[in-house]
Amino acid sequence: MKDSYNRKFYVGDVNHNRLCYRPTWIEVDLNAIRHNFLQIRKLIGKGTSILVPVKANAYGHGILEICDTLVRSGVDYLGVGTVDEAIFLRSNGFVKIPILMLGSVLTSVVEPIVENNITQTVGDMRLACAVDRCAGRKGKKARIHIKIDTGMGRIGVWHEDAMKLISKINLLGNVKIEGIFSHFPSADEDKPLTHRQIKDFLSLLQDVKKAGINIIYRHMANSMAVVDYKASHMNLIRPGLMIYGLSPRPGAFKGKISLKPALSLKSKIVFIKNVPPGRRVSYRGTHITTCHTRVATIPIGYGDGINRRLSNKGRVLVNGKEAPIIGMVCMDQVMIDINHIDHAKIGDEVVIIGSQDNLRISAEEIGQLCDTIPYEVVCWLDKRITRKYVLLKK
Repeated sequence: MKDSYNRKFYVGDVNHNRLCYRPTWIEVDLNAIRHNFLQIRKLIGKGTSILVPVKANAYGHGILEICDTLVRSGVDYLGVGTVDEAIFLRSNGFVKIPILMLGSVLTSVVEPIVENNITQTVGDMRLACAVDRCAGRKGKKARIHIKIDTGMGRIGVWHEDAMKLISKINLLGNVKIEGIFSHFPSADEDKPLTHRQIKDFLSLLQDVKKAGINIIYRHMANSMAVVDYKASHMNLIRPGLMIYGLSPRPGAFKGKISLKPALSLKSKIVFIKNVPPGRRVSYRGTHITTCHTRVATIPIGYGDGINRRLSNKGRVLVNGKEAPIIGMVCMDQVMIDINHIDHAKIGDEVVIIGSQDNLRISAEEIGQLCDTIPYEVVCWLDKRITRKYVLLKK
């Protein structure tokens, strides 16, 4: 099988084989994904490869469709968060594209990693030896990337101790140290820390070079670092959020790169009720009407990823106007005030994320309302929501 192949997208169905009757859906513009990828390629120039993280269902956008678009656009590497995601990609035709498992794993699952030619992140000798033994049994040379902790405080070997570990792993006969990388915890907020991390990582790379150890890929740059920290580009970057047209906070990429948000979240009004003044709306009665109010219900809720923090605080778009969310967000339903939207009726489209006429609601805005990040907003979106794809233009 080939990695770049002709896939028929069954628009309106996340599973590609069933009908969907619910008037709530996600639209993903694959042309925006390609546009963003090419903008990044243009920005970094030649000589630097691109690894795109597609973990968590490609940040809620749909992993197969996003990966197909990226492969067609010329991506060099894919990054996943679980072994299951990597095997899912391999079993769905992505057999040649390199896939990096970005997290650590138990030694008990190294066999499917080696068997499926997945590149494993390693941060200690325990896992390195397990991969080496498994590769030896199968007569393979397994690829690994060594994770260096320069300040994230998560997985990986501390940069001060890394040279000793790298030297030991380099002696193993059945693994190839293909890459070495680190990660920024706050590239969008803490510049001194980020510059210090880059300095420490580059210093380690010099030690590796002096030791005569040849490592192909050296990578550190996330989305924010792609535009703000050129020294972190090295020969491989890992743009995640920006591939999907999102930024860590509103305006973070303004004037630096032209990106297009790929995802819109939409629904339709399914019920309208005239509510007298003094009536409670939704659970706990957190909203009480102060006048005669037209209340519309839309079939989406926290079971789909609409955070309850949007209760009495969020907004949607109906017929080119803003409509506030009133009352508590329910598992499958949200109520909105359409008193000021004279012609609103059952069946009208509602935009939760995206644009309508000249108005827009972004994932970044929702993240701020919920005191979180846009990554989480799109990853919340449950797989039970139908994904509809705007296909790539030829």
